[in-house]
Amino acid sequence: MQTPDNDKLWRIAKKRANFKKSAFAYVVVNIFLWTIYWITHGYEGFEFKASA
Repeated sequence: MQTPDNDKLWRIAKKRANFKKSAFAYVVVNIFLWTIYWITHGYEGFEFKASA
């Protein structure tokens, strides 16, 4: 039988694991999108405009 503390720890561990999966997916998708942008527009496609 599991104790209430053990159940609480399992819930915390599951939330932490889900966050890590979501964070990893976010990073992978953003790298993919930036790669597509870089391939289609090239390095010169992105310019910083200085306000003067």
